Amino acid sequence: PPPFLYHRLFRTVSSNWNRFLTDVPGAAAKTKGSAPPAATVSLSLPFLFAFTFDPVSRRLQCQALDPFSRHWLLLPPVPCGAAAGSFAVVGLPARGKIYVLGGVEEGGDKAVSSVAVYSAATNGWGQVAGMRTARGYMAADEVGGRVVVAGEDGEAEVFDPEAGRWSPTAPRGGAAVARYDAAAAGGKLYVTEGWAWPFERAPRGAVYDAAADAWSDMARGMRE
Repeated sequence: PPPFLYHRLFRTVSSNWNRFLTDVPGAAAKTKGSAPPAATVSLSLPFLFAFTFDPVSRRLQCQALDPFSRHWLLLPPVPCGAAAGSFAVVGLPARGKIYVLGGVEEGGDKAVSSVAVYSAATNGWGQVAGMRTARGYMAADEVGGRVVVAGEDGEAEVFDPEAGRWSPTAPRGGAAVARYDAAAAGGKLYVTEGWAWPFERAPRGAVYDAAADAWSDMARGMRE
């Protein structure tokens, strides 16, 4: 298939293709034997995305490695104010989208709550509802098709891309974690303390079960 940079041209094939790719979920494919709604079709391809800072402008930019041509492609600029300094990135491959969350304003220490979303289908950026809490440092990943964000203060929130809104998770409790990293597997988000100089204590960690909306302490062996 052609690179995702050209997916937007698919809409020009015919009026049926245009409706298939642009109709809202559930609005298409009402008749027997017709194609499934666009929401059930994955437009993602095995591209590698990397976020960097332009050495001249110091602006955040996104690039994608095309595995077929082995060339790096410069994508449209991330919307101004979406993220600068520290931020989190979460990909939802089945939806062909990448979310850039929060960050710290350039030249200052003020955290932001804005969320920018990149669509591989249109090769363009947009905005979704901002997080309930402004964050400069956080852990985030996909769990069950939703974006889960855990903050340093022990609370977390979940973004539902279908509903387009954020909701709080159950409180995590326990001590704050100095530096975050996270991984998602089996419907759970594993949040761990990557390092805490000068290593005066064992790393701390927590596990969020999305189905139960509950937090638990990470097993000591896994933390170490």
